[in-house]
Amino acid sequence: MKIIIRNFGIIFLSMLVTGTYLFARNSGRIQGRITDQQTGKSIESANVILYSLPDSIEVTGSVSDHQGRFSITGISPGLYVLEIRYIGFESLMTTAFSVQEDQPVVDLGILQLTQTALESEEVVVEGQRPAIEYLADRKIIDVAQFRTAESGFAVDILAQIPSVEVDFDGNVSVRGSSNFVVQINGHPTVLDPQDALQQIPASSIKYIEIITNPSAKYGAEGSAGIINIILHENNLTGNTGMVHANAGLHDKYGGNGTYSYSRNQFTLKVGGNYHIRNFSGTQSRERTTTFNNLSSYLNSSGATNRGMEFSGINLGMDYRLTSDDLLSLGLRYGTREFFRTSDMDFTSWNDTSMITEYSDASESKNEQDDYSGMISWLHQFDRDGHELSVDLFYSAHDDNGTSNSRLTDSLGTVTEGKKTRQSGPGTRFRLRTDYTLPLADSKKIEAGYQVEGRESDRTTRQYAYDIASGAYTLQNQYSYGTISQRNEQSLYSIFSDTWNRFSYKVGARGEYTYRNISHPDTSAAFHLDRWEVFPSLHTSYSLNNEQQVMLSYSRRIDRPRDRDLEPFQIWEDAYNIRRGNPEMKPEYIDSWELGFQTPFWSNYLNIEMYYQFRSNVIEHISSVYSKDVTLRVPENVGTSRSMGGEVNYRFSPVSFWDVNISGNLRQYQIEGALNGRPFSRENMHWSARLGNTLQFGRAWQIHLNSRYRSGIITAQGSQQGNFTTDLAVRRNFFDNKLTATLNLRDLFTTTDRESLTETRNFTVKRSSTRESPVVMLSLRLNLGGFSSDEGPVRRGRHFDHHE
Repeated sequence: MKIIIRNFGIIFLSMLVTGTYLFARNSGRIQGRITDQQTGKSIESANVILYSLPDSIEVTGSVSDHQGRFSITGISPGLYVLEIRYIGFESLMTTAFSVQEDQPVVDLGILQLTQTALESEEVVVEGQRPAIEYLADRKIIDVAQFRTAESGFAVDILAQIPSVEVDFDGNVSVRGSSNFVVQINGHPTVLDPQDALQQIPASSIKYIEIITNPSAKYGAEGSAGIINIILHENNLTGNTGMVHANAGLHDKYGGNGTYSYSRNQFTLKVGGNYHIRNFSGTQSRERTTTFNNLSSYLNSSGATNRGMEFSGINLGMDYRLTSDDLLSLGLRYGTREFFRTSDMDFTSWNDTSMITEYSDASESKNEQDDYSGMISWLHQFDRDGHELSVDLFYSAHDDNGTSNSRLTDSLGTVTEGKKTRQSGPGTRFRLRTDYTLPLADSKKIEAGYQVEGRESDRTTRQYAYDIASGAYTLQNQYSYGTISQRNEQSLYSIFSDTWNRFSYKVGARGEYTYRNISHPDTSAAFHLDRWEVFPSLHTSYSLNNEQQVMLSYSRRIDRPRDRDLEPFQIWEDAYNIRRGNPEMKPEYIDSWELGFQTPFWSNYLNIEMYYQFRSNVIEHISSVYSKDVTLRVPENVGTSRSMGGEVNYRFSPVSFWDVNISGNLRQYQIEGALNGRPFSRENMHWSARLGNTLQFGRAWQIHLNSRYRSGIITAQGSQQGNFTTDLAVRRNFFDNKLTATLNLRDLFTTTDRESLTETRNFTVKRSSTRESPVVMLSLRLNLGGFSSDEGPVRRGRHFDHHE
């Protein structure tokens, strides 16, 4: 361990010394900032090309960063001119300027690009800003363009995005995988990724970044990539704020608000939210099991209800210590509760017995209190783009979960019951430092170090109903405690450069992982001590001012969760048991992406091709435990391959109608072994989305979004496809200060779920429906600084997601 850290330190210091030496050999520097002439927003990834005069020979080039800034160093004295190119904008050629020995730094200030007016039959198309922005390493989702989800949460936005799918229960997957990481403003969250996406109100989100092929700068955890939630902020001085409230049928209501005060070098931000949601539905199952050569049949149907209630308050502060130093602080406290109930009627029989009828009433609840704090410091050196940042994050949470299941006969007598309780605290901390050093020409080195630790102490107690006493008694054989410790240290380095129209970024990340899971009640333990390397590559080439090609590669990992490694049985209800698997290996993914953007008719057509290879694929495998009881265990089942493509296009048939079309086609194959028997399965999966926005004046908008997802397969089963349509009607009042939106989700009640699981001795067919349409009314009051509607602008390619 010490040797690894020492070697990391030597490598890191060597890069800094080498970079500093190279930079010291160069003198002249040209810098500036590139913005959109119409919106004033910064433009990231614009190509900057330097020519010498009077021969107009290309000297070198650079590319703008996320703030639109660029810096070209190592320039000899002489006369020069700059050309700036960016997809969707007209090229800009500066006037001639000189670099002199006594004045080596030339600051060109703000350089404004004009958006290209794409024409169709001599008609210039006007419209709103793009709903989805494609960059070399990410997709950026402008949440303001998805009005049908305005009263919902992050998961409702993602349901309408290419690359992302959301199932019947709101579980998110990215290109078929649920192994992704969720960040909020670039920082980790204490919540489970799926839980976080179902709790963050859509009205508080400015952008969502989908990073399917992250660079080495990001942690390698999450084989499907990163979903980064960018929350609303403002850049105005004085008092600003926003209040959002919503209410719907069947016990659905809530609200959130943000207040900000900014003056001189100080900014204070306060926010809070409270939401409650309840969703009713139905469920039915037909199950056949074979145990000891005897076939048993179990059919069930009944009503279900699931819901959540959560609240939180957060406090933030930014203080500019000097013109080069920014200090940020953040605190958050939150509570959440997830609950689920079902009331099912059962019919069971087998080859030798009569039909038996009985009922099952079950309920589960999980509560959590969490606290988190963050402090960060950013220092910007004299040279543009030369900066150092340090972030410290800490969080603590306390979980309490219960689940109960009771069987009753036709007379209402309890014949069997089980109860499980889980509780315990947990903590997490992260220290991260990032350093960026510009070198000669357009070259740049990025490097950083991160250490992250997690600890939890969880207790699981299981009880069984005793018919004689009428009380629940503790079952020691199914009760245990778990102490989990995890420490990760990593060091990354990235080198980037630009040659005329071609830019690239190549890097590698080394990660050391230590994990120890122990059980004080038993001798069972699990240890992990491993060092791994994860490379990444991102390239971009501009064919001309209208077309761009992007190619990227990354290798990532999905480490098993603690509970999936614990070799203990947990009764989820009277018929289902889950158990961990300490022999599980992490899942790895090698991912390639090829993107292309080109003008088409009146806008830009975006195409992405991808190939993913996964090893040690993790799936939860079901088997027969006993008569009518199944056991679910996570296992490494083999390898999988995904190859597919995505397309996104937006156009306006008429001036007031905006249409967005996207689709995804994926060939998926999985093969390996189950219970010592080889298997191989594959299918062609596709999904499509159609979004319509109708603008009537500046006050009224109608949004109609439809999407279809075809069936998918797993190692043991399949799930049928589904179709859904959402409608939103929006009205602005008082010069956009107040906005009212009526949302109807699943307008035509078509989002049902049917699935099938098959093994040699076990088959189950499931069918579920949920409450629809879901009707919500939301009101949003803008108190200044948080615009509820950007209004129509000429459609261009880029908008800044950091300002």
